[in-house]
Amino acid sequence: MGKVKSEAEQIDDEIAELRRKEQEDLEQLEKQFAEQEPSEEDLRVEALRRQQEQISRLMARRRAKRSTKRRPPQPAAPPLPWRCVLDMDSGRWYYYNEETMVTAWELPTEMASRPAEPKAPWCLVAHAASGKWYYHNTTTGVTSWDPPTQRRTRRSPATKRAKSAPRKRSLNPA
Repeated sequence: MGKVKSEAEQIDDEIAELRRKEQEDLEQLEKQFAEQEPSEEDLRVEALRRQQEQISRLMARRRAKRSTKRRPPQPAAPPLPWRCVLDMDSGRWYYYNEETMVTAWELPTEMASRPAEPKAPWCLVAHAASGKWYYHNTTTGVTSWDPPTQRRTRRSPATKRAKSAPRKRSLNPA
């Protein structure tokens, strides 16, 4: 008596046969691929991949070098409105006042209250290291810790003599 396969068993057998053929086809394609030489595009892609790996190695070395360079530790926080800023060229920290836009290498002290603005050509300048204000004459270049005084204009010697000499009286009566 012959055993008759059910419909489900027949379908399972067909699926198994299809999978076997698919596997054979894949093996044949892989064999053909292995025998073929790479295309121009494959060669270019491989060259770019190697270049990318080389650049990645160089960048990793460069990052490692940078991290080994000694950067001076950031100093203690200065009083407000000052802040610490790293000078990239020298590798040193300097101080920057955000209100007056003054910079200083030395740690600034608390600034004295701002005195009254002097009259031109004098201007008020902050001395960050001492925390004091000084005066600068923009015309002459003179600087002074003391506020400038308003000087009287000097008279020329001829004017002095004219003022001190007795007045001449006119001979003509008016």
